[in-house]
Amino acid sequence: MIEPIFAAGLFGGLGLPDLLIKAITLLVLIAIVALAIRANKKNKALSDTSALGDTPALSGTSALSGTSALGYFALGFLLGIIGIVISWIVNKDTPVSGAAIKFSIIGLVSNVVLVMVIFGVIILLYS
Repeated sequence: MIEPIFAAGLFGGLGLPDLLIKAITLLVLIAIVALAIRANKKNKALSDTSALGDTPALSGTSALSGTSALGYFALGFLLGIIGIVISWIVNKDTPVSGAAIKFSIIGLVSNVVLVMVIFGVIILLYS
């Protein structure tokens, strides 16, 4: 998996023990999942009722707030396929499901491209 290597690269130069690196990574991932669930509840509340309380709001819209989009991007970037599955499970009954999954996929693709570029640069420098 790419994530432990990425986390070790981020924190490895600090001289932290492996257990602490894993704990920090786990806490960050838990925070991202909690933010995704919170954003999901907020989006459900917005799509169920309007400010007036009796008419549906945002009917037919699938726009995410900027924070939600960033959270789903980070979920895909840090967790990969598991992040995409989490974003689908959290949003399967909401109108923003497609947008959430899209941002998670964009995060996964960004992670893969970044890792390929970094490894390509390392290979070019040391070959």
